[in-house]
Amino acid sequence: MAGNAVGADRFLPGTFGLALVAPGNFVGDVNDSIDGQILSGDRLDPQARSASPKDLGLGFAAPMFLFQGNKDLTTPAALARQYLGAIKAPHREFVPFDGGHFAVFMNSDQFLRELVAHVLPLAGGR
Repeated sequence: MAGNAVGADRFLPGTFGLALVAPGNFVGDVNDSIDGQILSGDRLDPQARSASPKDLGLGFAAPMFLFQGNKDLTTPAALARQYLGAIKAPHREFVPFDGGHFAVFMNSDQFLRELVAHVLPLAGGR
């Protein structure tokens, strides 16, 4: 698959399989989930693509971290960095790590290490 799908070819089918075997789920629930994803994509994607940093909000009272897959073509790192640079927050930090759009899920061990290294110190941890 193309760069946009880095990890998606493994992640998305896995979530479908989990939905099929989840207690209480039926095939109709899986169909509804797929329909919801299609509807969300159709309606939200154009809005998200036309949003400016100001539309997303620029002032935050909490520290802001952007954890970003370094091969994400859906949310390019350059745009994420640009947004982070425009916001006002007590702490701002961009944290890149391996992978594409689903990097948080595909590299969950690295994501946890990054959370511990970057967020925990601000939360009063080590």
